[in-house]
Amino acid sequence: MSKYIVETEQFRFSNYELHLLRSRFPYKKISFEEIDKITIGRGIRIKRALVALLFGLILFGGSIYVFLFFTIYGNSMMEDGTGPYAFEAYKGLGQFFIMGGFLISLGAVAIFQAVVPTWVLKVGIKEGSTHVLSLKKLIQTKEVLKLARFYAQDQQT
Repeated sequence: MSKYIVETEQFRFSNYELHLLRSRFPYKKISFEEIDKITIGRGIRIKRALVALLFGLILFGGSIYVFLFFTIYGNSMMEDGTGPYAFEAYKGLGQFFIMGGFLISLGAVAIFQAVVPTWVLKVGIKEGSTHVLSLKKLIQTKEVLKLARFYAQDQQT
């Protein structure tokens, strides 16, 4: 039996402290005396959602702009077929589909991460920082009830 009450890829609770994890190894231990507030609710699972949203919009919008530029400029060169750059326009359009598809996908993922809320555990530290931890794995394995029971028991004492 594990000595931890609840364990995910991002964190684990023992009887005395919260361990923040990277690659299953603790990089920070927070005792329960240092914790000011714990909240379970729906929220964004990344800290800087506005930056991620802006990044995604820039990638997505820039890719669409470049796509329209290549389409309009490439079509004008390909229509007459006499220009010395007609073949290069076809190559450029094909290269854009590969590059643009990747950038549009990356932008869409960044926008998705910044906008769609999931179940998170927000841990407020008395020194002023906040840690946002995803509860997706706990909900899938139905161990979130263990966390709720532990939290309720800890609040009573």
